[in-house]
Parts: sequence; structure tokens; C-alpha cells
Amino acid sequence: MFVCGIYTACDIYLYTSGIDFYQFWGVGKVHNLSSGALKSPYNEMHKYAAMIDDLAHSSDDLRIRLANQINHRFYKEGIDLIGTPLIFSIFALMPQNYSLAYGIYELTLLFSFISGCLLIFLLHNNKWCIFSLLALLLTINYAPFIADLTVGNISSIQFLLFTLITSLIKFTLKNSQYKHNYIISSVIMCSLVFLLLLKPNMLILVLLLSASIWSLQGAAVFTVSSAIASLFGVALIYLSGEYFDSPAIWLDWLNVFSRGSEKLSYPISNGNFSAVQIISQFFDVRVNVTILSVFSILSLITLLVLFKTIDANYTVFRGLFKSTVSVLKEPFLCSAIGVTLTLAISPLVWVQYNVILLLPALWFILDSRPWSITELSAILSILMSSGTLSKILQSNVLEPYFIAFGWVPILVCIWVGIIEINNKTETLIAN
Repeated sequence: MFVCGIYTACDIYLYTSGIDFYQFWGVGKVHNLSSGALKSPYNEMHKYAAMIDDLAHSSDDLRIRLANQINHRFYKEGIDLIGTPLIFSIFALMPQNYSLAYGIYELTLLFSFISGCLLIFLLHNNKWCIFSLLALLLTINYAPFIADLTVGNISSIQFLLFTLITSLIKFTLKNSQYKHNYIISSVIMCSLVFLLLLKPNMLILVLLLSASIWSLQGAAVFTVSSAIASLFGVALIYLSGEYFDSPAIWLDWLNVFSRGSEKLSYPISNGNFSAVQIISQFFDVRVNVTILSVFSILSLITLLVLFKTIDANYTVFRGLFKSTVSVLKEPFLCSAIGVTLTLAISPLVWVQYNVILLLPALWFILDSRPWSITELSAILSILMSSGTLSKILQSNVLEPYFIAFGWVPILVCIWVGIIEINNKTETLIAN
């Protein structure tokens, strides 16, 4: 897997410039070069864009010139400042040489992607044959990973960190030996806050994993760890804000983010593989209406599945509460719900965002019985989201639609998982 990944990363590095990486790296670097003359990039976008242009045009590095040209094709100013102050301040630590920095970052993405996949496999250490085939597919032909390497985004890093966090919750906090563990709970909550401030697109996943900690460790541990994580978040906001001379820059970011609805309305022809955007265009309805409709339908079906698992000895509401808590105590199932719901209702889903879909897909494949509906559905999800299914069917027209709806088979895995977990719980209580 590592050899195939190195080959893929090197091949991409030779012919790409990293248009997302260019923005993350550029904003932090020109702030340094301005010696404090530049303040908030959200209020002074024109100045930042002009200085990044000057940096690119004066460089002998052909890669940064190419990244500059490509970004100007997509964005009027040549940059799109939707990233948080934290991500800009972190990328400012990269080397001044653009090609060197981009190469280091490509290796970081490769390491993150492979490590995330291997971690899920090592937690099971079975199904060598199917994992070997998937490893070959994922490192050579997995469209979201290829896209992440091509543009230099952070999706592979998110995949690794959320996999680590989910694994840590499952194999420590779920273990009775670690009951009321304030330290591990606080570390995990701080990690979730860091990921949220780095890029808030996985808010639903962060909330569900936080709820999983509450259900496993209790209200007291959750309250203390949340308080510590809040202080950690305040420190991150202050430090990243001070890099741009004022923590108030976060208010500037919130203002830009809240006014950025037009930035989320890219059509599928522009590479936005959002299911709700596709549905909205097909039925000619507003995206907000589609988001609410999809969320309501998925919530209703999940609620019906939960009703099916209610023990006859309990009242409806008490039984529903116990079934929900049983689900929250399974961190990988919480991750699956968070990832799926995020991809289902997000109005902006670049293809690289689907890397995170491997977290539930690989887990369901390796944790299920051979040839079960869960295993087959998870495999189908990977075939759809990787672009492989459209190649098998020899239909380039269908490829964006398969990728956009690659999360749908995971819904089946989730609903089956909810039923199995609650049946297992009832069996344990009965015994």
C-alpha cells in the first residue's frame, strides 16, 4: 500500500501545483513578508491577493506560478478566503520555498491517508484478502484521495485524526477499566475542538463523538472535559488571532463565513459533488428546502429503526432513550452517522471531502460478517465514491452522481448496525 501510495503521490506532485495548498500557504506567508502591514485577510483580501500575486510572479518556481494562474481562473481575486485563521497560521510554518513546502505536504497527506486505512485494519487484523484488494484500489484509483493530493486540501489529515479519535474512544473510554477517566476524555475533547477550529465542515461528527463521550463517561467527566476543551479552544483562537495581530480576526472570519452562501452554490459542472445541490437542480427548488427535506427524511427513517429496537418492557420514550444511548456508546457507529449526515446535507462537497467516507466504510467492511449486507453495502460505497463503479459501467456521465451519493449505501450499514447493537444489548440484559 505504501509503495503504491508513493508512486501515486510522486506522479501527482510532478504535474500539479496544489491550488488549495497555495491559498493556505500564501496567506500566512505574505502576512510574514508584510512585517505586520497586512492585518485581517478577510477585511483586506485585495491586498493579500495582490501580494500573493507579486510573490508568485517574482518567483523562479514554475509550480507557484501555475497555482497562481489556476486560482485566477476560479476566483476573481485569485484567492478564496473561507479558511479559518487557525489553518492559515499553521500553514505559515511551512518552508518559504513553495515546491519544497508542497512536496512535504504531499507526503503528509500520503502518510495520513495510509495511516488511517492501516489503523482501521489493524484494529481488526482480519480479512487480509479483501483489505489487500481495497488497499490497491484506494492508493491508485480512489478519486477523493487523488483529488486531495492534487489540490492540497486537508481531507486526508481529517480522516486520520477522526479515525484516531474514534478508535481511542472505543478502546479506552468504552473499556470499564477507564471509567471516569478525566485525562483521556479531556485530550479527546481538546482534539475535537482543534479539528473544529481547523475546518468546521465536520461539526455534526464532532457533536456526535462528544455525545459518545458523554454516554460512556457520564455527565461529570463530560462537563469537566468540555470545560478544559473550551479553554483550549480559547487559547487556539487567541494564539492564531495574535498571529494576525488580533484575536478579533475570528469575528471577521465568522462574518465572511455567514455571508458566504454564494460560495456554496457551485453547480456539479464546477466539481461540487453535493447531493442536495443535485437534488435541488433536478427538482428546481431552493437548496435550503432540499437540506431540510433530506435531513427530515433520514431522521424519520432512523427514528423508525430505533422504534423497531425498543424493548417491550419499556415505555416508548424510555425505550427510545435507551436505544439512542446504546447507539451513542458505539463511537464508530456515531462516526458513521456523523460522516453520512454531513455528506448528505452539505451544500458544498468537493470530491476530496469524500475521503472521510472511508472511516465508516472500511470499519463496516472489516467488522461485519463475510457477504453480509453490511459488508456488501460498504464495498458498494467505496466503489461509488472512488469512481470505480462508473469505470466498470463505462459511463463518465454517471461518475459525479455515483460520487455524490456514495454515502447512501452506508445508510444501510448504519440502520443494520442500530438494530444489531440494540438486539445485542437486549440479549445481554436478558442473560
